[in-house]
Amino acid sequence: LLQSLVEMLSMMSFTSAVKSDEYLAMVWALNAMVSLGKEFCGSESGSLRKCLDDKSREYFANFHSESFLTLRQMLQEECWQNMPLSQTALRQMGGVLGIVKSHCPKNDVAVRKLR
Repeated sequence: LLQSLVEMLSMMSFTSAVKSDEYLAMVWALNAMVSLGKEFCGSESGSLRKCLDDKSREYFANFHSESFLTLRQMLQEECWQNMPLSQTALRQMGGVLGIVKSHCPKNDVAVRKLR
């Protein structure tokens, strides 16, 4: 049973199509199975743990890669404008945070945390 579970897990590929809470639930269930196996038969389930570690690294590498790609696409689609400022003008506007605060809606949660 353990060997077939490891083989099945090895064949699976985890991308961002798998929601993080679903992935974490699967990892929790597999860790619970490993703990039960250890309690009942003393097996450490090393092959399952190694496979789970490898798949976790794969999942988070894919997740971060796909997130950065999405972020890059969003930034490339943004309309960027040059905003030449002298150091004096920047200080008068309250620095970078002052500019952000002045250009964001008053009810924006992230901006309220900056104030």
